[in-house]
Amino acid sequence: REAARGFRSILIGDRADTPGAEGGGLSHEVRAAIQGCETPVRALSRVYGLGGLHFRVEDALNMVDELVAPEAPAFRFYGETPGDTGKP
Repeated sequence: REAARGFRSILIGDRADTPGAEGGGLSHEVRAAIQGCETPVRALSRVYGLGGLHFRVEDALNMVDELVAPEAPAFRFYGETPGDTGKP
């Protein structure tokens, strides 16, 4: 909670998914921790690297672009198919 203070949005990158739960274990732990923040913090969860797909610098930059986009969904898979840049 202390680390999220002063942020309007954070992006949580998860290497695993919990089916039907919109994110993996890390996403759930972080969301639980920031629930009591003085100012609401928007948490975006991205599950990436499924099936051993590599995570590149370009992927990180695309995720940062999503973080600042107000219309970005709270949860989605990122780069789940080969050749997918991750962009919606």
